[in-house]
Amino acid sequence: MEIRYGNLNFLYLLFLAAGVGVLLLWSFKRRYRLLERFTGAALVGKLAVGIDPRGYKWRAVLLLAGMSFITLSLVEPKWGYHIEQVKRRGVDIVIALDTSRSMLAEDVKPNRLAYAKREIEDLLKVLEGDRVAIVAFAGTAFAQCPLTLDYAFARMVLDDIDTKTIPQGGTALAEAIRKSLEAFQDPLKKYKAIIVLTDGEDHEGWVETTAQFAKDQGVKIFVVGIGGPEGALVPVQDESGARTYVKHNGEPVVSKLNQETLEKIAFATGGAYVHGGGARSALQDIYEEWIAAMEKKELASGEVKRYENRYQFPLAVGTALVLLQQGFVASLIDVGRRSLRLRRTKRGVRF
Repeated sequence: MEIRYGNLNFLYLLFLAAGVGVLLLWSFKRRYRLLERFTGAALVGKLAVGIDPRGYKWRAVLLLAGMSFITLSLVEPKWGYHIEQVKRRGVDIVIALDTSRSMLAEDVKPNRLAYAKREIEDLLKVLEGDRVAIVAFAGTAFAQCPLTLDYAFARMVLDDIDTKTIPQGGTALAEAIRKSLEAFQDPLKKYKAIIVLTDGEDHEGWVETTAQFAKDQGVKIFVVGIGGPEGALVPVQDESGARTYVKHNGEPVVSKLNQETLEKIAFATGGAYVHGGGARSALQDIYEEWIAAMEKKELASGEVKRYENRYQFPLAVGTALVLLQQGFVASLIDVGRRSLRLRRTKRGVRF
């Protein structure tokens, strides 16, 4: 019989149960030694009939066993299963990430590219059933991750993307949109969205024409503008590893957010533009407000084994042991009190 577990991290609580058991035994031995010191070893057995070392050891054993079984229930043991038909419905999302050197500007902390990657990472955490692809672009564009439901693979691809991913310099927004359109795998003019994360610099042109073509294909484009309109210098390292800045004709280049162009791209396709860098996640806002409301298609279906959770059994045993321990202790204390009262009555001994 195959047994699976829901959360093995709770096994660390067994150390806590063991510690409680050791503490109980130590506490009893200490109290017994103090009583011996007060009355003398010869009188302990006569004056404290209800204080039974074996009884207190059983108390510790019962409590320890009960806590262990309750801990086992938290681990969520599972055995036995049933077959369940699962259907995934969602939207195809292509994420186009600007990896040009201007994305190293630090007007968004720690820099524009790191911020954009963090936004994508946050989006992958909330996706459920939507396929996602990743396109990196600078002077040209390449698909880094095809449409997939494997978000862990998409996350691994994302981690490897940096400003060296696309060796050709510049920023080609139109090419990024064209390559994103190629990533879709069916001719249907719905269920599709492109998300572009960029500072808006474009060295190619034809962006609005390409956006109109995307609209004709039934694709909505959502844009996250990264950076500020006042601009920022673009830090790089020279051959000696010293920090310097990108220069043109000997003068440092100031990279500015081209918000006007980005808004035109989004609005031309019925999408939306969001300025990134705020306290809230711009990508999550886009997904929750617009993409999640889009019409969805069936992306995958199949049979899945659903294992039955059997936590009830160790929980019942653990609870019974704890209650038994409580009842045992109560009866032990009651016997001890009655015995002591009897001793006082017969011999006039007082504590």
